[in-house]
Amino acid sequence: MTTNTTTVLKIGGSVLEPAPAPAFMAAVARTVAAGEKLVIVHGGGKALTALLGRLGVATEFKNGLRVTGAATLQAAVMAFAGEVNTQLVAALNRAGVAAVGLTGLDASSVRAQVADPGLGAVGIPDAAEARLPRALLDAGYIPVYASLASDGDGGVLNVNADQFAASLAGALGAERMLFVTDVPGVLDANGGLIPQISLAGMEAMAASGAIRGGMLPKADACRAALAGGAGTVTILGAEAALRLDEIIAGPGAGTPCGTQVTRA
Repeated sequence: MTTNTTTVLKIGGSVLEPAPAPAFMAAVARTVAAGEKLVIVHGGGKALTALLGRLGVATEFKNGLRVTGAATLQAAVMAFAGEVNTQLVAALNRAGVAAVGLTGLDASSVRAQVADPGLGAVGIPDAAEARLPRALLDAGYIPVYASLASDGDGGVLNVNADQFAASLAGALGAERMLFVTDVPGVLDANGGLIPQISLAGMEAMAASGAIRGGMLPKADACRAALAGGAGTVTILGAEAALRLDEIIAGPGAGTPCGTQVTRA
């Protein structure tokens, strides 16, 4: 089934580390072959933590965001734009996808401002420019972004990959935003999957502590993607992501999966 729509796909360690999962690369290839315009965003937290360990630099998180001093930022550039992005682009090309590795600094695709001085060089996206990814998509290439952004003054900021992806999804007016994570979606207090939840419902769960850690910035990213103009937002797990082409093809193509986040 030909799709001819645009999806921003944020992937994490569940399909990315320690190496890109071949089955997921095949699913991406099928999706692209069906005509989907796909923009991929990744972080690389495990690779960065491992590199920091080798360098003897301590790792610290606050509210799901990594505190990023000068040494950590330098390592993040090495891990995200170097090791992880290169491995992912190579794996995609091996699967038959014409992938191009980028960061938000390329053509100032994503610009950010310091989120909290106490976090160091951690940015919150405040603008995204869709011309470069659109040009690549129109030419038949798949942009693959490492979540590093421009501070607008020649510097680099470490940006949570969920928030980075949401910014691009809004700028592109993407029909859908998909977050692939290490859990099957948003879970209730008993660990059951919630198939659909509103932004207000996510906020209530965050306030109660039911959503915490790395899911907190994901909740913010869902809000940003929908507010920016993305059509739909879904959080899904690695197993469901292996049916990426079926999920994008729409109802009837596969069993329901993940958690769809709605505006209201």
